Amino acid sequence: MTMLVFEFKAYEKSAQITAVAILAVKFIQNSCIWLWMNIKNTAKKDLHKLWN
Repeated sequence: MTMLVFEFKAYEKSAQITAVAILAVKFIQNSCIWLWMNIKNTAKKDLHKLWN
């Protein structure tokens, strides 16, 4: 499994940091939903692997 690492420097307001964090969480949630809907017999441990 490949791990993606996103780095950024935020010199602006804390709203920028919050927005990036929300986008990252939505990306992971969408990946879990895609896996659950498109691959048969998806177990909880398979979804948990995406979060780590």
